[in-house]
Amino acid sequence: MFHLHFGVSVPYKAWKKAKRATTVYKFLRELIFHVWKPHEFIELAVQVNRTADTENRVAIEPKKFEALKRGYAQYLFERKMISQSASVKEKNRIIQKFGRYLGILIAQERIKYFSSCEEVRHERYRTTSEENEEDEEENEEDEEENEEDKDEDENHKDRAEDEFEIQNSF
Repeated sequence: MFHLHFGVSVPYKAWKKAKRATTVYKFLRELIFHVWKPHEFIELAVQVNRTADTENRVAIEPKKFEALKRGYAQYLFERKMISQSASVKEKNRIIQKFGRYLGILIAQERIKYFSSCEEVRHERYRTTSEENEEDEEENEEDEEENEEDKDEDENHKDRAEDEFEIQNSF
């Protein structure tokens, strides 16, 4: 395990793969599901008070946020996206984009999750509609068979009555 900070660790192979990422998004995407479970991640918000559905969102745990942010800063330094000679103000400006990147990833994962739920809902609707149509067709066929059976029963009754009358007449 690779220890990011504050007791937050990720598998060493995941850290190595993340460090080879060519973009910040790929780096973060590689690590986020080692820090959070997918269903937890989509409920997060970088700033809850700035989201539309605040009751359904949870603020990011500060420990995990800071740990991942430190991993992000290390990635930037190792990839030379921040030079060692840059001013503290410049370094902070670049590192502060972390929250924005993480917020974008949360939004993307929420879209994926809810669109897949929507597809499942539509699939269920389609399946239910098809089943209903099949049931209706079967019911119509059953009703036709029942009507035919009733007609046959009436014919049998008529014949039985005729036979009974014939037998009683002798």
